[in-house]
Amino acid sequence: MLGRQLNNDDSAGVIPINSMYEPGGEEGTTDGATMSAEFMTAPTAGEPEPPKKQRPAIEPEPKKAAVAATSPKNSVTKKASKEVVKKTSGKGTLTITVKDAKLTRDTDIIGKQDPFVCLDLYSQFWSWKSKVIESGGKEPVWDEQVTVDVNTTKQKLNISVKDEDLGDSVETIGSTEIDLEQLTSKKDSDQWISLQFEGKDVGKIHFITAWADEVPAADNKPKKSPYLVK
Repeated sequence: MLGRQLNNDDSAGVIPINSMYEPGGEEGTTDGATMSAEFMTAPTAGEPEPPKKQRPAIEPEPKKAAVAATSPKNSVTKKASKEVVKKTSGKGTLTITVKDAKLTRDTDIIGKQDPFVCLDLYSQFWSWKSKVIESGGKEPVWDEQVTVDVNTTKQKLNISVKDEDLGDSVETIGSTEIDLEQLTSKKDSDQWISLQFEGKDVGKIHFITAWADEVPAADNKPKKSPYLVK
């Protein structure tokens, strides 16, 4: 139905819409295509229009949590140590307890040898001699203590075990030379030190040591104030 009715006067010469597009009509075909009149029908007044199709809303993808670029190993923060390392002067006091020895060489053919110990710091002209253990043989026990003020740990300590014979003659049983730092690297140590004679091992001597390092005095010189006018 059209929105208004046609009057008799207006109907003259008007071709009905249905006849324009019905099959077989004289003017019902346009470019070979046939259109039904139902597509030209206007909606009835008051009739609701059919709902329009809406595209479904596209929900945004959830954002992924940002991954730290650093690896677990690199992400660990190491705390700087606040411990202050004291500088040593290389000077100090060394206490050596000469305990005993286990020897494999005996210089006496008849009877037992009479061993004693000699220590020497040649660089600072220091030497020491233990008591003689008469008939000490291959297992002498001295258990003597000696203390020396060390000027520098960068020097050698000479150790000799000797046999005292009749007539004040002396014969070396075995000896060695070690870095003094071997005895001063720790505050306390308990060591067996090997002895040699003519390139062969002839036993060991037992030392117990205690080292007290001399810490350099702090610089007590007064500092100049930056605000003093020259």
